[in-house]
Amino acid sequence: MAKYQVSLIEFPSGWEPESPDDVPPAPARPTGVLAQTDDLFSAVRKAIEHNESTVEEAERRWAVVVEPGCCGRIWPARLCTPLRYKVATIWWPTGWEPHSPLDVPNCVWRAQGEPNDELMPYSRALATVQALNHQGMNVASSQWFVVIAVENEPISHTVSLDPSGTETTVKVRRVHLVHPDKGGRGDCTHCPAHSFDCAVADSSCGCSQSGRGFPPAHRYGRVTAGDSADVPPSRRTGLQTRRIIGLAGPPAPLGAASTALP
Repeated sequence: MAKYQVSLIEFPSGWEPESPDDVPPAPARPTGVLAQTDDLFSAVRKAIEHNESTVEEAERRWAVVVEPGCCGRIWPARLCTPLRYKVATIWWPTGWEPHSPLDVPNCVWRAQGEPNDELMPYSRALATVQALNHQGMNVASSQWFVVIAVENEPISHTVSLDPSGTETTVKVRRVHLVHPDKGGRGDCTHCPAHSFDCAVADSSCGCSQSGRGFPPAHRYGRVTAGDSADVPPSRRTGLQTRRIIGLAGPPAPLGAASTALP
């Protein structure tokens, strides 16, 4: 069975979706299956394309993405849409050099620090990452920022009450690393592991969004010549030397694209 399923539901009368991957507050039972896939972004793209192609509301069926076999709050399937986004901090890989603020390295390791639980639209998350990384490219930062896509319903949600009067809530959510359309994987030439497979792998699994208030589609993309470097080559060479000498390895992996994080 495929991991993700694009299900069709009746479009509620009077409901105004906030985004093309939105879900009604009380969705009716699915009436059909549009597609099945093991890749979340492919499933979301299918759902968005369907939702944007339907015109007559009276005959409309809305597409949502679910994970079959995983119990959700409303259905015996977990609702994965709408996606929300957050900014995550990772260690700057030793010897790695970005070509643009939207590059994502193949080796992604979570940085230490306070967790960022603020969810936001994709456009805002992308702008935040671009601004923070642009600054980091100019000051030889030891950290890099990436966009994380967060699925709607958690995998599990437990609440425990202590006799002392405290309540503990634990939610486990699946998140995915996003590779923006205008970003690449950077330059691993100066990495100590530059001869390993990870240095030459094409990490094209990810999603990109267009510039509207919400994403109309998910596409796969790589950096082009016109998108490269906001930092002059001479400046980048100096930063490379400082990072190769001064940074220690990260403590634990953040995870690959479309991989659940703890």
